[in-house]
Amino acid sequence: MTGGSGRLGRVVLEKLVGAGYDVRAASRVPRAAAGDVRWVVADLTTGAGVAEAVSGADVVLHLASAL
Repeated sequence: MTGGSGRLGRVVLEKLVGAGYDVRAASRVPRAAAGDVRWVVADLTTGAGVAEAVSGADVVLHLASAL
């Protein structure tokens, strides 16, 4: 999931974890594990880490945006 640290993303993460999904969220900066969310480093503007971040995922939710 992209955008997991944003307003919408935080709510969606909470709902997915509550429903029992294995959730991986991407961030440009390293983040500490939070509950059942596994954070991975990926930068959508450069593409760095994106392939690794989505590797093995069944679904990718793209909620990130530039403000």
